[in-house]
Amino acid sequence: RAETMAAADDADDEIPQFLAVPQLRAMKSTMLVDRWAAEREEDHMLVEYREAFRRCCLVHDLMSHSRVTQVLRFLDDIIRKKPLHGEIEGFRKLVRSMIRKAYAVKDDVSDGTVEGMHCVVEDKVMYRCICAIYTSVNWRAKYFHAAIRYCHDYMDESELIGVLAAMTKGGNECLGRKRYAFSTLMDVVDQVRARLKQPLRSASGADEAAGEGAAASSAEEQLSEYDDWSCPVCTYINSHSDKKCHMCETNAPEDMASARLAAKSLKVAEVPSGSESPASASKSASSKPTWDEDATLDDEDPSRRLAAATRMLWEYTELYLDTYKDNCFKACFIEPVKVYFNTRHKNDALKIGNAVVHSANVWAALLLSTLGIQLPMQPYLDDDSDHGRIHFLGSEMMEVAEYRRAMEALALSENLGKDCNTVKECHLSCNIPSRSAGEFPFNCKTPREIANAAVDGSSGNQGRRTAIAPYLERFMSFFTEDYILQKLFNVLNEDRPEAMAEIFTAMRRSGQFPIAEDQEDYRYWFWDEETWDFQLSGALQFFGFIGFIRQERLDPMTRGCTVDALMTGQMPGAGGAVPAARPPPAPLVEQEEGELELPPPVDPSTCVDDALVHPRSPMAADAPLAAASAEKILVP
Repeated sequence: RAETMAAADDADDEIPQFLAVPQLRAMKSTMLVDRWAAEREEDHMLVEYREAFRRCCLVHDLMSHSRVTQVLRFLDDIIRKKPLHGEIEGFRKLVRSMIRKAYAVKDDVSDGTVEGMHCVVEDKVMYRCICAIYTSVNWRAKYFHAAIRYCHDYMDESELIGVLAAMTKGGNECLGRKRYAFSTLMDVVDQVRARLKQPLRSASGADEAAGEGAAASSAEEQLSEYDDWSCPVCTYINSHSDKKCHMCETNAPEDMASARLAAKSLKVAEVPSGSESPASASKSASSKPTWDEDATLDDEDPSRRLAAATRMLWEYTELYLDTYKDNCFKACFIEPVKVYFNTRHKNDALKIGNAVVHSANVWAALLLSTLGIQLPMQPYLDDDSDHGRIHFLGSEMMEVAEYRRAMEALALSENLGKDCNTVKECHLSCNIPSRSAGEFPFNCKTPREIANAAVDGSSGNQGRRTAIAPYLERFMSFFTEDYILQKLFNVLNEDRPEAMAEIFTAMRRSGQFPIAEDQEDYRYWFWDEETWDFQLSGALQFFGFIGFIRQERLDPMTRGCTVDALMTGQMPGAGGAVPAARPPPAPLVEQEEGELELPPPVDPSTCVDDALVHPRSPMAADAPLAAASAEKILVP
């Protein structure tokens, strides 16, 4: 107990994510997200959350990035190349043009008639609903404008009707639904971008940090009509005293590119952050390897082939993990909430829908502040609705055997990403206790306040932190070695075999791994050819080599054996040309003894063919997500 208290005291001194109320309310959402998403070491985390942190085998770079973040930066790049004009009037004109294109409205039809048109799907006025989203997303407005323009320019009539329907539905409902519609549109942009094979990164090949720095500098020199430099706390301070707000000169434009610059300025401006900030306490360099953007697998230089293979696997894994995080978030938080409301409020679709949307903001914010995890969906931090905010893993709930079995079933690999209505254990015939938002461990008004309270290291808050820890551990259990690495191998083996083969060749060339000179098929490294057991040790070494695995999860011999070490000559075998690696041939059903055989047949009932399970392939983005074959995704 004394050790725990001492650790808690240390954590109280070293946890800089917690903010006093004035700073919490003053800090813009992007800056707050950037602060909470900063990398941190285990000994700089609150004691109650360390078990959850230990369960994840993947590096912070993979867990703290999301599709939404990348899409916003993609849109930032588009806005710099083709600026937006007209602010709200320009947006309204664009919406009218989009409706005309989608519904083939003739030019002689007046703008007023277009503005009054109803959506064929939702039967609501499209123009009014879409403009309502624009006026409700605050700093995201310019991204919403850019995304609508992007869809208008690159989607056909039938696709635009679908986008208009989704935006109309969101715009006609509560603020949380409007923010949800924004996230949906970002996902649509990413799908169109992938189909057009447009890179997320700028063609200049500059690394991410340099790009952000340039963007922030550019934003400071030339403000657009969307940039809001007013300090959010100034009005309050000026109305009560003549004291100048020390945050005024540090606020950067509200875009993702300049958020980091602003966050650093806030720290200099003495916003409480402690001497050991997450950034300073963590590794000074990112665990993500650097690479040559122009390198290809056909290059003669082995180092350029290795750079190309590394880039391909990182980019595709980031895409897959967005899908995987979505599934885990559903299984861990959303579906349990639905089970509760399905049982307590049968057939009340509106209540269930509201519970899903508003609870998602709370749980996403908690994952961000406590563990630095970003999901594909951006939580609306100022959502003041308490719908769905229930303590569904509380002891009283888990004492109900049938309910407990439902929670366990949702965490099974074969049910990952499934709707609870399709899982038989989730159809409860028993009564379960009634829960209220007031019983939630952190009874605060908004996700912003809840997430901040969760990183309050004070001793009086320990019981609440302890109550929330099982939820974090439940989520992070989906990212243990034995749960995720086989799934990751299956996806990359299916969609990026050439890159996998090139990485394996580099591992053999390094001389640091027990790989025979004549062993060219990387699949033997992952699977025991006699028992067809998945080899976790081999998977850890392979994925550790390209920087996916946290260093403490690797054995001491292989911790320094990484792509970066090989590329910089800090590992034996860094030089020397070798033939280009070729992807292994597709295994045949009938093969001679000693050749690679097919794995044992997989029971389709244990395979999840939900659209969220298989990542969207940029090479085949025209095909619907659901086209992914269940046989291609082996599930333990």
